[in-house]
Amino acid sequence: ADARWFAEVLGGGLRLTEAQLARERQRVLGEVRNMTGFLPGGVLQWQARERMLDGPAGRTGIGVAAQLGRVTLDELRSTVAATHHAGNVLVVAVGRVHPERDLPFWTELLGGLEARETPEPVAWERPADLADEAPHPNVGAVFGSLAFRAPGARDPDLPAFLVAASLVLQRAQVDRKPRGAQLEAQFFPASYAFLEAPELFLLNLRGEDGQEAAAVREDLEGWLGRLRARNLAEPLLAMPKHSLVWFFLPPELDRAGRRAFSANPRELYRLGLSRGTSLVRGLPADLAARIQAVGPEAVKAALERWFAADKGRFVALVPGRPDKGR
Repeated sequence: ADARWFAEVLGGGLRLTEAQLARERQRVLGEVRNMTGFLPGGVLQWQARERMLDGPAGRTGIGVAAQLGRVTLDELRSTVAATHHAGNVLVVAVGRVHPERDLPFWTELLGGLEARETPEPVAWERPADLADEAPHPNVGAVFGSLAFRAPGARDPDLPAFLVAASLVLQRAQVDRKPRGAQLEAQFFPASYAFLEAPELFLLNLRGEDGQEAAAVREDLEGWLGRLRARNLAEPLLAMPKHSLVWFFLPPELDRAGRRAFSANPRELYRLGLSRGTSLVRGLPADLAARIQAVGPEAVKAALERWFAADKGRFVALVPGRPDKGR
């Protein structure tokens, strides 16, 4: 039933109304206000993306409430028409798939649909630049984040970067031991979700009470510098590599791996998301194998190239209330 409803949407059967737009606008505005104004961790992630990335809305962040409030029904219909059509669909099936039974179903369902001519999507209005330090009412101390650009999907350095990013994340969790205030407001050492938007890596830290933003930045950059200077050995990379298996699975899983992923729907969904994202983003088919082949020298070189202090952008939230006009 869900699949047939999806085919109806792709065939242009979705009828959007002003009431639906009003209802959805309120729901999305609530989420956007949380992520761009209320939750410190989300605010910093959004601000880092706005500063580091260029391009359409999918790269610059989720937008601001004022912009979403101006979306009209005609613009919404235009955007749906430009995205929800048969020429823009990738179907990924995981689980107990039987081609002789399932492929005819999908062929019948989607085979008769044609990609239709659609208007251009609404142009994205880039938000105005913000200061690197911004007051925020929901922080009791400085919240700082170092943001680093990631290589592109086809960059030969991508496997080494991913292992290096995973190493930075895990060493931050070990060395910083984030507990209590460090976990406040969903804020902890984190990488931006690999499968959703792997353009950025974020290294976060909550400062001590009364500490200045400059001291938090110095702390983050100093810790990262010590990690870059550290001698790396293969055993140190075992866990960072293993954690990436959950994002970039090998094309063929062994029996134990298949059993693990078929144990619950969440794992099957993650497997489908991994497969679909790899295809849509153009990730190399052998990325999982290349990740496992990365050695200590390549990781050290990636740390020097991609995680040098001059390659990062520091943004911070400090205790206080912003001006009402901003």
